[in-house]
Amino acid sequence: MRRTIVCGVGAAVLVLCLLAPRDGASAQARAGLAPADISKPGESPGSLRFASDARDATVALWEKNDFASSHWTLKLAARPAGGAWGAPLSLAHTSREQFGESAVAIAPQGGVIAAIWQAGAGPSGRVIRAIAGTPHEIARRRPVRLSNLAVEARSPQVAFDRRGDAVAVWEENNREIGYVVRAAVMPAGRHTWRAPVIISGEVQGDYESQGGPRLALDSEGAAAVVWQASNLIYAVLGSPLNRGWRQPVRLGKAALPRRGECTGEDCCRFCQPHGFPKVALDAAGDTVVAWGAGTIQAAVRPAASGIWQAPARVSHARGYASSPQVAADVRGDAMIVWAEETTGQTAIMAAAGTAASGGWRTPVRLGRWPYRPPPLRSCAWGACKRASRSRVAPTPQVALGADGEAVAVWASSRLEMSSVNLAVKPAGGSWRASPVLAEGSNPWIAIDGNGQVRAAWVGLRPNPEETLEEACEPVVQTAVLVAGRQAAAKRTRPSSSCSSMS
Repeated sequence: MRRTIVCGVGAAVLVLCLLAPRDGASAQARAGLAPADISKPGESPGSLRFASDARDATVALWEKNDFASSHWTLKLAARPAGGAWGAPLSLAHTSREQFGESAVAIAPQGGVIAAIWQAGAGPSGRVIRAIAGTPHEIARRRPVRLSNLAVEARSPQVAFDRRGDAVAVWEENNREIGYVVRAAVMPAGRHTWRAPVIISGEVQGDYESQGGPRLALDSEGAAAVVWQASNLIYAVLGSPLNRGWRQPVRLGKAALPRRGECTGEDCCRFCQPHGFPKVALDAAGDTVVAWGAGTIQAAVRPAASGIWQAPARVSHARGYASSPQVAADVRGDAMIVWAEETTGQTAIMAAAGTAASGGWRTPVRLGRWPYRPPPLRSCAWGACKRASRSRVAPTPQVALGADGEAVAVWASSRLEMSSVNLAVKPAGGSWRASPVLAEGSNPWIAIDGNGQVRAAWVGLRPNPEETLEEACEPVVQTAVLVAGRQAAAKRTRPSSSCSSMS
């Protein structure tokens, strides 16, 4: 018999935990893998970010929320290759407003971590701040401001190349010259950032409809940055360490939303579709970009020719596709995953191809669950003239291994619970979807050079201070889901009454 309990998430949001029946399925789940909690109880973590290097050194970044006192703290935890997670570190605090978007990266040998985030700057707007250092010293360093105080900055991204050079990109709404994308470099062996440069050239657009930028580096330090300006997709390539950025190239139009999605001047930022571009580079420097809301498109640039190919349609014609993610491996294989809504259900789809030629195969469905449309929502500000349905589809993550294996993870909402799901594709094999992996949300995935898969998500643990009912609270959790070259996923073992369905 299944029992329902109430779980507190943050200070005001309530979710229902569905207890599993005590049967054979539950016993099988208890024999699984116990995830590790890396945040402390009571932190109400949000905006989780996760990264790993080829040797399995990992780092997690999240926002600790104290809604009662209006205080927020940016927290970081690191784990060396083959070691244990260290205690969470505090990188920054604020009492003005919550932190905005953030990103984290770890150098190839795990020696240096770089974190970047959007922070409030009083009446002047929002700025981009960054911090870098080894896991032992990063909390003692002071964050530096990368963006100008007189602009509205957001969407920061950061990545390392094989040498340990770090590259950061973000977007700014400069009140004098308009919308721009900037980049900054931190050379290997240093902890200081060079002065940022504008990499978007003369490209401008309606600021409220921007999306991105997103960044990818290859092993030699070549960079690809993509973003959406108004209804167009742009890409720029360069050698950040040498300030050798090329002129941006327009790849095509953003996929047009369907079925009454809010677009154009009638929208505000809350109505934007989740179809902004993502980018990946393989070891040869071939570039693949995926984007779209309504329809997923992809464009590739073979390194041999240096010419962008025309965008190709990847998703089905019948569904509403959004939230694409793309990955490429050292062999040149590429994989795109996305969420697709059809009548009565949401599905996670995947399409394989190559970064050099595209050649996208027929999409494969990794998982599906019943779809319930979100409530009608009006924009809080901006030029919205009517209420519209805001499609907030799940955002799947995908990672590729050196030998051709692939792993995807996503969060699905069934009734009152949110569950983490995993699908594994062995080298040369077919996708195999696991049952519900764990109760939680905001999952991330990484795969190291040995094919070991590690994931992080926001899960639930019992709240020992709750006396009225048996209640849960959110914590950041991580676990090894596929070890070595195994093809089957390990399901996390319930360790409390907050466990998901078995």
